[in-house]
Amino acid sequence: MKKQCEIVQDLLPLYVDGALKAHTEEYVNEHLGKCEVCQLVKQELLQNDNWQSTLNHREPFPSETGEKEFVGRIRSWKKRTSIVGIVLILLVSVISWMIGKNFQEPQPVISPQSDVEQKTSLSVPHLKI
Repeated sequence: MKKQCEIVQDLLPLYVDGALKAHTEEYVNEHLGKCEVCQLVKQELLQNDNWQSTLNHREPFPSETGEKEFVGRIRSWKKRTSIVGIVLILLVSVISWMIGKNFQEPQPVISPQSDVEQKTSLSVPHLKI
């Protein structure tokens, strides 16, 4: 009977919470009907369960609220730095594009006078005196 008691006592927290399947719950009920030790363990769990339910509904400690504020500040900082990073990347991209565009445009070439300009210009022959 000791092995069955160990199994049932392992299942008792789930039994108290109502989380067992129907077949398993029947097994535990049968055993509890026969075993006084397991019935006492069940009663202790029920008493402890009431204590734990009041423990779970406690007010948060001040440190927990401070942690929430801290996490909130970190999230806002991450958001701001992401936005600033995106703006900087866009700014550098636009500046690079503008510089590259200036280098790619053909520059006017200053060449010597063309043939037409040379023929139409008046030139004074060199005079020797």
